[in-house]
Amino acid sequence: MYKRIIGLFLTLVILTSTFTAVELVAHAWDWDAGTSNVTADEFSRNQSEASRQINAMYDGFGQSHYGSYIYPDFFAGITFDADGRLVISIEKTNLEQARDHSSIGPLLEAGVQYRLVEFSQAELIAVLYTIWPAVRERFVPRSERSRRGDW
Repeated sequence: MYKRIIGLFLTLVILTSTFTAVELVAHAWDWDAGTSNVTADEFSRNQSEASRQINAMYDGFGQSHYGSYIYPDFFAGITFDADGRLVISIEKTNLEQARDHSSIGPLLEAGVQYRLVEFSQAELIAVLYTIWPAVRERFVPRSERSRRGDW
């Protein structure tokens, strides 16, 4: 019973975090005069620059033989501010590693914003893989799992 309660709680936390992140990214590309301090044209230029910065950053990450990125230990994701500029999330105990990284260091030196967070992307993915069996069992019907060959 205790494991089930913890599993449900972690599921709720992960789902809430996922929906919040999706909401942030979904609306990051929309200029809103009420929240932004820049014009629509400036916002568009900021987004273009953010896109260039993201591509440069990911080019510096390694890739697994499956084609997925291998995130540095300190990397915790990206988001955008209200003006459409890139914000890099960095695990707070590893800021110096981020400054020394070949693709993120130059972005930080160039003035890209960052925020310090508790957990890295790798830690969050590890938690997802740990709790996914309980989430899958609870929310994905068995017939759908077997049809898709879901892990």
